[in-house]
Amino acid sequence: EQEQIKRIAQKREEEVIRMAEKHQGAPEEDAAPKPAAKGKNGKEEAPADPNQIVGKRIEDPSIEMRELSEDVRFAVLTGEITRFETKEGKSGQTIIVSFDMTDRTASCTCKMFLGGKRVNATPEQLQEMLQPIAAAMKPGAWVTVRGSYRFDEFSKEMTLLVNDAQKASKPTRRDNAERKRVELHMHTVMSNMDAL
Repeated sequence: EQEQIKRIAQKREEEVIRMAEKHQGAPEEDAAPKPAAKGKNGKEEAPADPNQIVGKRIEDPSIEMRELSEDVRFAVLTGEITRFETKEGKSGQTIIVSFDMTDRTASCTCKMFLGGKRVNATPEQLQEMLQPIAAAMKPGAWVTVRGSYRFDEFSKEMTLLVNDAQKASKPTRRDNAERKRVELHMHTVMSNMDAL
């Protein structure tokens, strides 16, 4: 068991180092993710990848949510959205998008900040930025997100601050067993008496 624990710890440490090296130039937490680029005529252009929701394309492998710990600085997660809500910031220049997601091993709270002082967007522009994100990230949708995993002072819990997000496909369940098993289940007139 101790060897297995050492291997898992070493694997996690290597993953953290690799992600940190890859994302040394990553934007800071107060930098808002960019939903879509502006075209020449000033209108938003659709992202090149139809699966892209926010930020850059994610090609890194995702980790299971049960592997998240305070030691992980950057993480890529894939999971199903279970809760999605938006809230306007105090200044009115920011929309806070918070959502929970699960991969059936654990769950994680995630946050995104749209707008901010750097963007200097009007409330109408912020709502336009939010619409495609809200449409793509409804509860039940599967997404892959990348960001920094840290303690959120506002919610008092560990939170993934999302920089990039894209649609993902729901994983299919596979039976790779060499020898297949079948489970039989049956009800009788006495089935109602099970609990007694």
